[in-house]
Amino acid sequence: MPIRKISLTVLLLSIVLNGQVCAGPGEEAQLLSGLRERGLFEIAEYHCRNQLGREDLTPRERMQWTVQMVRTMAQEALNLPADQRAAVWSRAVDTATRYVTVHAAQAKSFTIPVATQAALVLAKQGEFLRLEAVVARDPASEMQGARDKLRIAAKELNELLQEVDVQLTMATNTTMDEALSQQELISIKQRLSFYLGSVYRNQAVTYPSGSGDRVAAMQRAISALKQPLSQLAAEDPLVVDIQIGLIGCHRELGQWPAATGLLEKLQKNTLEPSLQLRVRSEQVRLLLAQQELQKCTLLLEGPRSVSGVTSPELDLARLDTYIGLWQQASDEKNEERRKHWEQLTVAAVAAVEKEHGEYWGRRAELRLLEHAGSRGAPSNLDVLERTADELYRKENFIEAVNAYDQAADLALAGGFDEVALKLSYKAALVVQQQGDLDEFINRLVTLALRLRKQPTAATIHMLAVRNVAAVMKDDSQRQVQFRQLLEEHLQFFSKGTTVDQARVWLGAFVQREGKWDEALALYVQVASTHPQFPDVLQQLQLCWDQKWATYDDAELAQQPHPLTPVIDYCHSLMTTDDGQWLKSWDPVSRQAALVYSRFALRLPQPQYDEIATILNVAALGDTKPDGKWLSAANTIRIVALVAQGRGGQASELVQELSESSPQRWLEMLQQLAAIAQTSPANVQQQIAQLQLDTISELQGKLGEVNVEYRLQWDLLHADASIILGNAKSGYALYAKIASRNSERGDIQQRYAEALLLSNDEMRLQEALVQWRRVLVGHRPRTDQWYAAKFALAETYIRLGEREEAHQRIRYLKATSGLGNAAWTKKFQELLNRE
Repeated sequence: MPIRKISLTVLLLSIVLNGQVCAGPGEEAQLLSGLRERGLFEIAEYHCRNQLGREDLTPRERMQWTVQMVRTMAQEALNLPADQRAAVWSRAVDTATRYVTVHAAQAKSFTIPVATQAALVLAKQGEFLRLEAVVARDPASEMQGARDKLRIAAKELNELLQEVDVQLTMATNTTMDEALSQQELISIKQRLSFYLGSVYRNQAVTYPSGSGDRVAAMQRAISALKQPLSQLAAEDPLVVDIQIGLIGCHRELGQWPAATGLLEKLQKNTLEPSLQLRVRSEQVRLLLAQQELQKCTLLLEGPRSVSGVTSPELDLARLDTYIGLWQQASDEKNEERRKHWEQLTVAAVAAVEKEHGEYWGRRAELRLLEHAGSRGAPSNLDVLERTADELYRKENFIEAVNAYDQAADLALAGGFDEVALKLSYKAALVVQQQGDLDEFINRLVTLALRLRKQPTAATIHMLAVRNVAAVMKDDSQRQVQFRQLLEEHLQFFSKGTTVDQARVWLGAFVQREGKWDEALALYVQVASTHPQFPDVLQQLQLCWDQKWATYDDAELAQQPHPLTPVIDYCHSLMTTDDGQWLKSWDPVSRQAALVYSRFALRLPQPQYDEIATILNVAALGDTKPDGKWLSAANTIRIVALVAQGRGGQASELVQELSESSPQRWLEMLQQLAAIAQTSPANVQQQIAQLQLDTISELQGKLGEVNVEYRLQWDLLHADASIILGNAKSGYALYAKIASRNSERGDIQQRYAEALLLSNDEMRLQEALVQWRRVLVGHRPRTDQWYAAKFALAETYIRLGEREEAHQRIRYLKATSGLGNAAWTKKFQELLNRE
């Protein structure tokens, strides 16, 4: 496309935003303007970038295309959602700054139009921040941000005015490709004064109405706007822009006669359609400021367009009139008229965006949000929610969150707590969708605690807990947060499934820390209807197993027996309120029967017949127990028979199990091993012998089992052999298993633990080697890592190398610490061991 030069003076009078400082060459400017009006910013920017890539551009053309590029970016930013707007504005300023930096030496005057664009970007940012501050949660802070942007913009415009004066002393009357002429610089200076006045006016309305700061800034705006009037011809288009700006200033100051005089003067002029409509919009605004609503409606009865041209300013004035009439009807408690004007207002907002684009649509939405957010009536809350929903559908996520927040605060202030909760939750979900997990969690917690009397508050708080749990893993800060939230949940909520879930998770948390009593106190409060209750019972059993391991003979001789609490608790889960056995048994009560039986076996005088009776009764009912439970129950029966010296009957039970699947065989052997760990030594020996007899009998019937099954079978074989004193064969089998599974850390550790069962020096030396292998396989400062460190130190003590053990513990303490409270206690006890 051929490049045509046109007068720069003309181009300077149609600048970005409210005009242009400088346009692109010839017909190209009209093309770009059309693309921008249609929202085709990427195409416009691409076109500018292509032109700027040409090597044959003159300095003037490069300046003109840079102005168009910055203008395109700035206008695109105005039409973007808030979360995307700042980045495009920054690109616009960076583009202008790069140009000024590169060309300041050889084409100083050409940097002025480009630098003006950068200042206008800041001005528009400040204006937008001001508009959005009225609906922000912290309007004072947002308004201060707007004020800061506008202050910087004003400073840069003043500096550009000074630079124009400097350039005027060196300019000529001739238009050249290398520099601006005197006339062009004078035109720029006039336009800069207009922009400065606009910035001061925007700055003024960031201050409270009627304040001294507001009046002073508005007076500065009037002075700046009037500055170029004496130098401009009456027909100059800039004159109309200035007069419209002055009308706005006088209106803000309540100077009705001055504003009216300027309006009458403009109406006498022959204006192009767009300006005619802007003048009418100023007439409407002046009447609105004077509370003349009926006169506004009469004025708005005129056509919306002139020669096919419409005006966003006029449509916004129409919207403000509707809002005024809506408010008037609300004050008069005229419900029919209130609904009528509310519907017209909402429709007008949608019409503005459809007609004039997203920037003007956002300004219309802000007007609506400001009004609806000023009072917490249910009807207004509904409007605010629908507006926020619409912002979300348009993917204006930040604006949607702000709108939901505004509506929620208003609902809360009005006592509509249920509505406030719904709106705040919607805002949180939008934040989550944007990927800000921490903000999402914080919003859920704040919402749930602020409205904790609402039925769904506990569920919302638990959602925050679940989101922390999902990303917690080995993150220590997240673990602290997780625990704090669980404790908070139990502090503020007293019942329900979420409270039980918090007890389960917090119980598991303190259980890992070795705080068995704290964990048990939480587990016993969990309702038996909780979906995970059978698992809770298993964890309860593990905690009691740990407590059992710490009891000495004196404690076990006390009355009541230390195990009485867990036995009584399980008994309560199997009986009715009047002490009768349950008639209908379910997985929970059956699991309670297993836990009850395991601990009842450890009493000084176990009631074997009662244990058997309970297990028999638990197996009854319409719903039959699964094979795994039957295997565990039969295993306990077998142990009870062995303990009573009734080995024959025990063998018969084992024989019955042999008729079941190989999986049940393995489960039985594993259950026997688990029970043996807490049984007296003589019972351990009998159980081990029973295991070996069972393995010997069933070995030939295994057939094709998978590798993992065979591995577990062999491990049980090795353990039983060692317990019975067949150390050589047992350890040989262990060594073979460990060698075949060198990559399995759990197998290596199990072999290391088995070696510690021996008091033989050679086995203990092997244990040192094995525990070092285990240590290498774990990340530092994990539970498994500390377990390996502890085992090594303990093995050295058992080998008589006490000083070596002490040195290792002291070194560990100085470098990595001794771990959590439980590990620290264990290491300290090891140091104090005689």
